[in-house]
Amino acid sequence: MATASSWPVIEGYFSITKMSIGFNIYNLTDPLKRNVLGDLYGIFEVGTGNFLLCALRKTEDNPDWAITAGLAPGKTLSLTAVAAQLFEGTVTVPEGIPDFAFSVLEIGVVPSKQSFRFDAQSATPGRSPTRSPSTSSN
Repeated sequence: MATASSWPVIEGYFSITKMSIGFNIYNLTDPLKRNVLGDLYGIFEVGTGNFLLCALRKTEDNPDWAITAGLAPGKTLSLTAVAAQLFEGTVTVPEGIPDFAFSVLEIGVVPSKQSFRFDAQSATPGRSPTRSPSTSSN
């Protein structure tokens, strides 16, 4: 099953643009042997044009429900642009603050194992979000 159109969760701020669901239930009538395997995939839009891929999966190879969310490969996410979109001009970023953008942003959670994983990488190598690139004044 999959969606044919987007679902606005918070109009203009957050929507589910695509979603697909597929499940298999094994040993349906035997509660002791019953096993549910499946996938739930979604693409979420934060603000305008900022997409995150999300998945909830349980397979024979990975028998614990696992949740992942993050950027699509090759995409970036600018926190500065997202903040500007979400705050609609009521908050402005001070001049001189560099754009803080990610080229890698992913979380992974496996509730049954009480595990959490977070991966992030700046879209501008060598740039720290807390300082501007160095300049020299001779």
